[in-house]
Amino acid sequence: MPDSAIFDHLCGELERETTLTTLEARGTVRWALKDSGLGAASLEVEEGLAVLQQVLPKELSARGIENADEICARIAGGLSSAGVAATVSATAPEAVFERLGR
Repeated sequence: MPDSAIFDHLCGELERETTLTTLEARGTVRWALKDSGLGAASLEVEEGLAVLQQVLPKELSARGIENADEICARIAGGLSSAGVAATVSATAPEAVFERLGR
């Protein structure tokens, strides 16, 4: 099962905001999701925001990333914006199947 658009967005923003490579960013987010009992394939906006606020700052700090709380807050602000949510909602499987059914 492919990763959700929210997961891909979080990883891309984390890579952009830090010195982590693509592989490191994706691994860090996967680790944070695992600690939260969540999966990359079904990650929703609300779950992503919770991970950004509660789990990811500790994971980043453990990897030597300074200002982890600020970085996560910036990513959360972008994730909760209407533009990201609308883009992700439009690519959700349910939305695609709904358009196909018209």
